[in-house]
Amino acid sequence: MKIPTRIFLAVPRELYIRESVAPAGAEWVDEFNRLMKPPRLVRVLCESEDLPRWLQDKPNYNMWQRNNLWNLHNALAAAGGENVTLIALWNGASGDGSGGSADMVQKAQERGAKTIILDTKKIFA
Repeated sequence: MKIPTRIFLAVPRELYIRESVAPAGAEWVDEFNRLMKPPRLVRVLCESEDLPRWLQDKPNYNMWQRNNLWNLHNALAAAGGENVTLIALWNGASGDGSGGSADMVQKAQERGAKTIILDTKKIFA
């Protein structure tokens, strides 16, 4: 579709795969690697899972929420809220907490982005 793609990772690639992609299975790792293969602009938020000292005492905050907000704010800065659409591959459950899919959808909606939910319960049934 020739859509310009920028990839924002919370941590370096191998750590990101281990923490966020591999738990979903080998097919997800293969797809992630396929998406990374063409020359892409890849930005990495930090080198480890540890929050900076100035954020460590922030309640209910973790590296995944920080990463979600970093992704969202970059999109909003580039396009503006009404021009941003979050496409979430999500089962609708809210049990993943701060930095999870429910949190990202809520943050995007609060900031004026459109949201499209692709229900994994229906897609992978």
